Amino acid sequence: MAEEESINSKTAEITIRLLKEAPVNFVWVMNSIDFGSFSEDAIISRFPKNNHFSTKVGLWHFMEDFHWFYQPNVSQTITPKTFRVSNKEEMDIFMKEFCLSACVGLLKIIVNQVATADSDSFFRNGMVPLSVFDFANAQCSEYILHRHHDDIDRKNSSETTLEDWNNYLFWFYKIAHEKENFETTSYPMIQALYTMSKMTLKNMEPYWPLLELEGCCNLWVIKPPADFCGRGVRVMQTIHDIINHVQLLGDNKYSRCIIQKYIERPLLVYGTKFDIRQWFLVTSVYPLVIWIARECYLRFSSQPFSLVNLHESVHLTNNAIQKNYTNSNERDTRLPAENMWHCSTFQQYLRDIGETTRWDSMILPGMKEGIVGAVLASQDEMIERTNSFELYGADFLLGADYTPILLEINMGPAMAPSTSITADLCKRGLEDIIKVVLDTRHNQSAETGMFELLYKQEMGPRHPHTGLDLVVTGSKLTNGRKVRRPN
Repeated sequence: MAEEESINSKTAEITIRLLKEAPVNFVWVMNSIDFGSFSEDAIISRFPKNNHFSTKVGLWHFMEDFHWFYQPNVSQTITPKTFRVSNKEEMDIFMKEFCLSACVGLLKIIVNQVATADSDSFFRNGMVPLSVFDFANAQCSEYILHRHHDDIDRKNSSETTLEDWNNYLFWFYKIAHEKENFETTSYPMIQALYTMSKMTLKNMEPYWPLLELEGCCNLWVIKPPADFCGRGVRVMQTIHDIINHVQLLGDNKYSRCIIQKYIERPLLVYGTKFDIRQWFLVTSVYPLVIWIARECYLRFSSQPFSLVNLHESVHLTNNAIQKNYTNSNERDTRLPAENMWHCSTFQQYLRDIGETTRWDSMILPGMKEGIVGAVLASQDEMIERTNSFELYGADFLLGADYTPILLEINMGPAMAPSTSITADLCKRGLEDIIKVVLDTRHNQSAETGMFELLYKQEMGPRHPHTGLDLVVTGSKLTNGRKVRRPN
């Protein structure tokens, strides 16, 4: 054994000496790299600029532009409402959204409660005054008028004060988090509240993406700007806790953290939350060329899903988080001990529950369109390098209606064999990336393993940017005479 190790060591030393002066022609880099140290012909697994969709702040920056890149059946990215809070103005914008979301949540609670068989108890012997509904419905109606632009020629209504909002949130927390009831209410009034709530919510739908999937409790996810693998992420339910947490993260009262609306109605498997990690590969920025892995995997939480227990072990499905916890005895025994499923296992699960077509008709196409939309929206910020490529990992949550919702995109996703699922996928995935990057250069029909072409942009050559084409016309006065200048 010792003799074999000695031979291997000498072989490695000889190889290093022989290659010491040889030009580098392929580089797989995990961290930052000095591109100037390599020739333009060297193939590098990184593009020169990475602060685009693969960072929390970068993805937030491009979210507002997604709609410009919508193409039916090609690109459509669905994401939760997301806010950056790096200063007072941005925090104020988020606070307004938080308060309005609480109003929407109350109307949904009323609709859900009245629709149940035990609806009378929700409107009997409670503490919450009916004026709380009036306030919430008025705020939602005002928002609808604003989106309709019907508030332009209308006299300004009385401004809602901070005290008004604090009073409303006090009662909302009582209802949503402490299960308090309304004061005793007559049956006709209950039906009127139900009808008005349902009508207002219907009018909100065109302006409130993911209305039903957001749920009623008004939960939000706070993501630190620099951490990754789920570290430092918190799920919170009150504006007071969120503001205090944001201020603790920042050096000067505010940090560049991201606050994202929590999806309270995710699709569950045996009562447990999961997300989907989907790899994709960008091999050209202009024209944009994207490859997607035919196989992906699910990551499960170690604890049953709950909107009361906000601990990370319930809500954050990252393997880096879940490996720190023991699987709950209350979880369904049909769930994997390693907290991962190959996508083929999930597809079999869907067939077993009678949702045979969901994967091919909705889930997979939705993930593909979400990836294309995200990359297209940030294409102008990316820097092209002919011999660069890059692997990314997109994390999707499925809503209760099977809608794929893009949570974030990770640059340089973990490719370690953390479970039996990733041990197989990562090994084959790395091998097949080489097939895409190298083999297809010489043979467009070469075998690409688990990767398939997702999107190839068709466009003419891009002209170098030289600024605006400004033209000055007019005349110049010289010695009292006008001299006509050429255009």
